[in-house]
Amino acid sequence: MKKFTLNSFRYIGMVLIMAFALVSCSKSLRFDKSVVVPSAEGSVKLGKDGNGNRQVTMKVDNLVDPSRLTPPHKMYIVWVQTKSDGNKSLGKLVSSEAWFSKERNAEFTSVLSYDPVKFFITAEDDADVTNPGSTIVLSTSNF
Repeated sequence: MKKFTLNSFRYIGMVLIMAFALVSCSKSLRFDKSVVVPSAEGSVKLGKDGNGNRQVTMKVDNLVDPSRLTPPHKMYIVWVQTKSDGNKSLGKLVSSEAWFSKERNAEFTSVLSYDPVKFFITAEDDADVTNPGSTIVLSTSNF
């Protein structure tokens, strides 16, 4: 039977502390059920990059083409509601059909320099909008 030395306990302790630090630095959120696209599901992972900036990664499944919405739109835009700066557009959410399926999926990654309160996706006709439109497709709860 192998004996544990003081160095073994230190090594195990350091590994546990590092693992806890990595897990505690990220936050995972689910989008609320959509009224506009009931089949859509998604998640948001909020963490930090190597420079200490907040990094957001989204994954959305079962989207419909925005032209099939009522009323039809041209694209999806990702937004963040911030603590002090209001709503900010993060960019266009590009979805594509999965292989051998009609299901549309999308992934989105961005770096934030401000404190987020919630994330949401709207259907829009122009990529250069400065305020979100009324067709909110998916939204997280405030956190």
